[in-house]
Amino acid sequence: MCGRFVQTLDEASLHSAFSLHLSEGSPVQGYNLAPGRDISVIVQAHEQRVLERREWGLVPQWAKPGFRGLINARAETLAEKPAFRQALRRRRCLIPASGLYEWKTEGRRKMPFYILSTTGRPLAFAGIWETWENPELNLRKHSVAIITVAANAWMRPLHERMPALLEEPQRSFWLSEEQLPAEKLLEWLRPGPEDFLQRWPVSVAVNSTHADAPELIRPESPSPEPPTTRQLDLFD
Repeated sequence: MCGRFVQTLDEASLHSAFSLHLSEGSPVQGYNLAPGRDISVIVQAHEQRVLERREWGLVPQWAKPGFRGLINARAETLAEKPAFRQALRRRRCLIPASGLYEWKTEGRRKMPFYILSTTGRPLAFAGIWETWENPELNLRKHSVAIITVAANAWMRPLHERMPALLEEPQRSFWLSEEQLPAEKLLEWLRPGPEDFLQRWPVSVAVNSTHADAPELIRPESPSPEPPTTRQLDLFD
């Protein structure tokens, strides 16, 4: 599962890391993004990568007013579930991230950890998006879900799921405007490499969705956990 993450990249960094062509509005800046918030996403239109905003919590086209948005979509059932299968074929995106949070249960306590790449480079979550409209109520909503896969051995002590992470050339394939076969798309959704990520404990202040400050990602211990050197795998 991915229920909280960080976007703090400025426009220049996003253009450099993701080969953007256009930005529709300024990038989202947040140290504790939670479901229901607007987040930055990268879509492809006319062979150009465009930075846009979507509400985190996918609302299918057939949903009734008041539908609770779906924040995650399991890769294993993307091609089967009515809420996701059309978006998988036609409306795929990348969700740039500086890092994400996950919690580890220790006795009766859940300790938060901040997770980021070992290189400091931005992460790219695989995502799908939808546009929901209700003409009678004059409502229109653009929304997005983060795709998750089974966690690799590195992530499993914290959670059994993790975001699907994409690197090039998988990013280009995922953003393609072609209607690629579902089985081909699903091949790219795997756990991230085990030596690609690092983590460290952070303050329980992050537990509050109202908290949003640079201090949230600072280590609670003197030094971050060293990256593993295990064999590569891939991410949920």
